[in-house]
Amino acid sequence: MILSGPVQDWWIGRQPVAQLQALAARRPGDTRVRYFLTLALLHGGQAEAAWQQAREGILGEATLPMGRRGSRQGEAALPAGRRRSREGDARLHRAAGLAAVAAGRVEEAASCLGRARELGDADPGLYHGLAQVEMARGHTAEALLILEQCLRRRPDDAEAWDLTGRCRGALGMPKQWIEAAERATRLRPREVRYRMSQAEAHLSLGDAPAAVSAALHATDLAPKNRAAWAMLGRAMGWMARSVSSVADADTAFRNAITDELPGSPPPVALAEYGKHLVQHGSPEFAIPYLTRALKAAPADASVIYTLALAARRTGRVSQARMLIREFEQITAETRRIHTLRARITANPHDAAARRELGTAAGATVKSQTPPAPPASP
Repeated sequence: MILSGPVQDWWIGRQPVAQLQALAARRPGDTRVRYFLTLALLHGGQAEAAWQQAREGILGEATLPMGRRGSRQGEAALPAGRRRSREGDARLHRAAGLAAVAAGRVEEAASCLGRARELGDADPGLYHGLAQVEMARGHTAEALLILEQCLRRRPDDAEAWDLTGRCRGALGMPKQWIEAAERATRLRPREVRYRMSQAEAHLSLGDAPAAVSAALHATDLAPKNRAAWAMLGRAMGWMARSVSSVADADTAFRNAITDELPGSPPPVALAEYGKHLVQHGSPEFAIPYLTRALKAAPADASVIYTLALAARRTGRVSQARMLIREFEQITAETRRIHTLRARITANPHDAAARRELGTAAGATVKSQTPPAPPASP
């Protein structure tokens, strides 16, 4: 008996990751299995693994003759057991794009999402991904336009509201960010990411008690989510400036980086804990955490600057000077890239700006070797 597509979706979409991986190994050309495996890995925070699985799936399209990819004629060129549907290819490209965005592969994301659109995909997730690509490129206003279009079609799209809030925050509209974040949490009150975004929005206005409340909701919903604990630590760190909750913040950060939870501590948790320790008089203890964060994100100017402060306050003057020079170089290059992007936005045909941007971006990637950690004085 051959099951209908929706029934197969229902069954495959409920399988655990291990089962989906076994199915993908047995049926490497099955876009349905690759699609749900990509989503499962992405939901579990394994963005790079999700991207690799989706990429392996979409590479199967290359076996079709050029000009027939995603077409009925191209499908007929394959044996029956390996035929792919246009709809299946479209949603696999969309999932690949979303995974690429989460993994920081912006150009790969743009390519995959563009291909999904060519194949006729109109799922809201496509627009979410396109907006995130524009956000990653620094084109926040363009991302907001995409999201507004999405919300006109589906005003109850919680993901679009969450991303809209982040865009508004980046454009200097913190109150509107809070409004959008609260709309998202009302639509999906059990989504941890939206609670964390709500906490971050409140922090942008300096409302630490409201941020703590939102972050506590996130840790209650997902007590093993490291990022949620890191957000609670940040919020409590703000509270500590006025109500002496330094110990509570320290506990939250330790929950974020503990070895008792699955996976590795996210770099943002290590960085925020290091900043917290520096702010509250423990620069010596901050250095190992900041160094680990810098290995994961070598071009993070805020981590480099905080590590320089920690080195300076522990008597490592020469290392502090070296880190400050690195910080100044990265911030200058970042300003240059933003200026070039603004020129291209104003004039998309500015070939000179595009060449300079390509050179600058390539130089930034090549220079992403973390500075040496401060040595003992």
